[in-house]
Amino acid sequence: MIKKLNKADQFGIFQKYSWDNNLSDFAEYNLIYGWNYSGKTILSRIFRCFELNEIHKDYLDGSFEIEDADGKQIDQNKLEQSPAIRVFNSDFIKENFKWDEEEIEPIFMLGEENIQLQANLKENKVKLESKSNEIAQIAQTISEKKDNINHKLTQKAGEIRELLNTYPYTKSHFERNIEAVKDNPQDFSLVPKDFQTYLQKVSSTEKKDTIQEICLTVNNLEDFSEPIEQLLSKTVVAQVIEKLKENKNLSDWVKKGIELHKEKTTCEFCGNELPSGLIENLNKHFSEDYESLIQESDKIINTVEREKISTSLPDEAKLYKELQRDYKTLKNSVEEEIKIYNQEIDNLKTVLENKKSKAFNSLTLSKPNSNHDKLNTETEKINQIIQKHNTKSENYDDEKKEAVAKLCLHYASDFVIKEQYFEALQEITDKETELASRQSEQKSIEKNIIKIEAQLSETVKGAEKFNEYLKLYFGRDDVVIQVTPENKFKLYRSKFEAKNLSEGEKTAIAFSYFMAKLDDKETSLNDTVVYIDDPISSLDSNHLFNTYSFIKTKLDNCKQIFISTHNFEFLNLIKDWFYDIQSPEKNKKKPKWSCYLIERNAKNNEEFSSQLVPLPAVILKFKSEYHFLFSIVYQFYSNPKPDEDLYNLPNLVRRYLESFLGFKIPRSVGLKKKLPELIDNEVHRERVWKFISQYSHNSSLPRSLNFPEFDECAEVIKIVVEAVRNKDPEHFDILVEEGKWQKLMTQP
Repeated sequence: MIKKLNKADQFGIFQKYSWDNNLSDFAEYNLIYGWNYSGKTILSRIFRCFELNEIHKDYLDGSFEIEDADGKQIDQNKLEQSPAIRVFNSDFIKENFKWDEEEIEPIFMLGEENIQLQANLKENKVKLESKSNEIAQIAQTISEKKDNINHKLTQKAGEIRELLNTYPYTKSHFERNIEAVKDNPQDFSLVPKDFQTYLQKVSSTEKKDTIQEICLTVNNLEDFSEPIEQLLSKTVVAQVIEKLKENKNLSDWVKKGIELHKEKTTCEFCGNELPSGLIENLNKHFSEDYESLIQESDKIINTVEREKISTSLPDEAKLYKELQRDYKTLKNSVEEEIKIYNQEIDNLKTVLENKKSKAFNSLTLSKPNSNHDKLNTETEKINQIIQKHNTKSENYDDEKKEAVAKLCLHYASDFVIKEQYFEALQEITDKETELASRQSEQKSIEKNIIKIEAQLSETVKGAEKFNEYLKLYFGRDDVVIQVTPENKFKLYRSKFEAKNLSEGEKTAIAFSYFMAKLDDKETSLNDTVVYIDDPISSLDSNHLFNTYSFIKTKLDNCKQIFISTHNFEFLNLIKDWFYDIQSPEKNKKKPKWSCYLIERNAKNNEEFSSQLVPLPAVILKFKSEYHFLFSIVYQFYSNPKPDEDLYNLPNLVRRYLESFLGFKIPRSVGLKKKLPELIDNEVHRERVWKFISQYSHNSSLPRSLNFPEFDECAEVIKIVVEAVRNKDPEHFDILVEEGKWQKLMTQP
């Protein structure tokens, strides 16, 4: 049990509050009486902090401390160490009932747990919709990125297929090429020259024949110099006919004529008889030495002639295009060298032919050029080109495939770099990872929704219990709760939806629900402290007794109960209950109940603060607030003190006058119109009216900042008390006499 509220500070109206040691400890049953704005609800909020294990959001800087029956002190930092507490107050109603103001019919969600579940359900459904939108957006982004990159892949593959004339070549083939260049795409990018070379190979549509290599025999012509020089140095010994010696053509003609006129006596040319001795003389000119020299000359000429190069180089058109330029250059050079070489041979032949006509003279020889390395070197280069040509012809298909492969890798490299292909794939991968995460979150939310809906389905079963309490409260099946398919509650009156619920009905429904919650499986009433703050707020008198009997019937066996109220009728009902539990005559036992007054004070113009004090004995004795009000007014009149609660005096005086004049002058007019029948002096009457009208409405901020002066309070109280005594002295004397009873009356 809770023994006392040791202290409270910066918690609403509780400022620098401390428990008065002369105040009796909290008992098993506790009644707290106080007017509106006196601090009852703030006190209940301190208790509710222990129930919720959290500081009230409006008083986060507040501090407080309770003490249990064992002397254990529990403050705002040890909320979880308090006994089980359940509090009914305006915060409970606010948190447990969300009246749907947007709907015509009063649909509401019921119960803190249900409200939280409904809020969670709504929140999860909003999250699910949001997550679904996120997933759709991410999926669309992924789809767009994939479509974009697939379109580019397909388009590029088609371009490569047409350009390289390679079939089949699809997006899949291109993707394999891209994968091949993945690690180092720059390594597969061709320089312009290589690119053109491979492109030419691919664009070539004709496979050419192989070409025979050039085979040239190039001898050193100096090897012929010595025999030629020897021949040129020889002279023929004979009876030389000068005329033939000087005229080669004539000599040749004569020599030929000798052959034609052997054993002839007549001239074959003119038919005349040959002169005697002519043939013999001519033969002497053409001696055996002469014939030998001519034959040797012809022999060397034939030998030299065979050294001439007659090879015809292939036309460059027979070679592949990429070889033609280099080949043509070499071909022209080789042909020029061959021409030079053959010219030197012709020069040797000319010398020898000249020797034949000058067989009787010794001649000299200009030595031929012996350096023909260039011809050999460039012939070898030509053959190398021919070899390349032949190799290409032999490997034509393979090289074309290789060129296609190289170009495909080049295009793949170029695509990867320009399109930032792998970066785009990584973006897709990242988005897919994000999508998977969102889908996982979506599944989790869906599971939560299923779980919450299942929980709501379970909690809806409590509607029957709640309806049972509503019946007890209202005394009939006037108002019932029905469950909607959405696991919400709809309020019905008879068979029709209840509309225009009064604040009193809402309070009654909320209190019935609070009582129903005390029956849930999580609450053991025997171990629970119950605090009820103003359960009859906004209720009419018809529900007053129902509320009282409801509390007495259902909460009599709780561990400890606190009831606070501003209603004097309800206060009297609770007092009667407490007297039944333990009458004042049984004080020898440990008291089972305690009663308190909670006051809102502001002395010496200091800050307002609430204080718990013993409930005045006059309130305990009488079942009318009238006696209590008179006792306070009369006490101040009898012994005015500057440290009294001046703040409450205007309100007390007003309420007392309303009660007194309401009985003495039962007319349906306001207080101001009744005052002249009590106070004759117009100045005094206006002074009283100003006092009670200006300072009694303490909920108004401007007025709450202005306190009545002590002298003013004393004068007004004197006017009122003496006016009552003059108006009805007998009644006044009885009130004074009865007020003395409070000095004898004590709490149990």
